Amino acid sequence: MPSPENNPFANFINGLDSNSFSRTSDQVEDFRLIDTNGNNEFTYDVNVGLANFRTVIDTDLRNGSVLMYFLSGLKSFEEADLHTGISKMIDTAFPGQQLTPHVRVVNETSRNDYDLASYWDGKRYESALKEQPDSLIYYLPVTASQAAIYPLPHFMYGISRVTENEIGEYIRMNHSKGDHLNVELTQELLKRNRGYLGKDLLTDAVDLRDKIHELCVIHPQEKLTI
Repeated sequence: MPSPENNPFANFINGLDSNSFSRTSDQVEDFRLIDTNGNNEFTYDVNVGLANFRTVIDTDLRNGSVLMYFLSGLKSFEEADLHTGISKMIDTAFPGQQLTPHVRVVNETSRNDYDLASYWDGKRYESALKEQPDSLIYYLPVTASQAAIYPLPHFMYGISRVTENEIGEYIRMNHSKGDHLNVELTQELLKRNRGYLGKDLLTDAVDLRDKIHELCVIHPQEKLTI
């Protein structure tokens, strides 16, 4: 299976400066372009109140995606908190499908993948969590036929240590799914964002959904031309 850490995913996460979030938290713009590779990748700050989402729109023909990163309200990698959060993310992203993800556990010297639908893999994963890993990437694997069209997982949700006292979370989905975010998913994203202090979650979730949709319209995925 193609690595969940293939570009531009890994480059984006590895290049993040957590201090930049404090510098942009008081921005009044709903969203603003902060970087582009001059080709198919566009990085924005997307704001809903004080909640900031660093968002990358990739319009590549095969790997088009939407990636949203934010500082988390989590303080540690507690198993119950992780599983509750990831279950809600997948259930709201794919309602009614009851999908079970794989997970990649990354330490300084190792990275291991586990199928959480497997009893034995689940036990090994629980042991790996006790070692306080650097990051976790939950993903829905692609089949061989899917990989021929879209080689990276259609959906990934990651949690990583940014500093000793800060944890970041990020969601990556294909461009089409990003363009059709549902409000239930954006509600969960807002609740997990450390900066979110809003009192009207539904209204803010609609606002976030509409902003991501607008960015996808501005930067549509490349189409095959004949």
